Amino acid sequence: MLRPTEGMFFNQLVDPFAVTSMDWAGNIATFSPELLGLKNAVYGDFILGNINRDRLTDMAHGPALIRLRQDIDAGVEMCRQGCEYFSICGGGEPVNKLAENGSFVSTETTYCRMTKMRATDLVLDLLDLLGQRGPELSDAGIRNLGAGLLAGEARIPVAPVG
Repeated sequence: MLRPTEGMFFNQLVDPFAVTSMDWAGNIATFSPELLGLKNAVYGDFILGNINRDRLTDMAHGPALIRLRQDIDAGVEMCRQGCEYFSICGGGEPVNKLAENGSFVSTETTYCRMTKMRATDLVLDLLDLLGQRGPELSDAGIRNLGAGLLAGEARIPVAPVG
């Protein structure tokens, strides 16, 4: 897998205020837009403040954001340390981690497997096959690229033809 250790990866969904959501009443949330309107036993309603009464600079240092950021950062670090796809996603989608794993302090989700891992494996498999300069791929062959990897099999290097 492509995994440069010195590279900088930007995932706007794990960077506070890179994505900012506001509801009709002026309530502000950040990270994943879907968090605005959700409620959680640990994080409450995910609202950092209200644009009508709070200053954005105060929201950036409030206890709600501090807790969210600590847990999201911990989950991103777990991904950085343990996932070979980190260079593709930069630590995942916080709302999916919370919905699927019950915590921001987590790693792989079904969303990640289906939209990041599977897509990456398909592209890499196709590049491997194109590098062989073998016969044209059939429609069925293209659809099955990466299927074994989704089932948990290890990537098997393909020897060049010829």
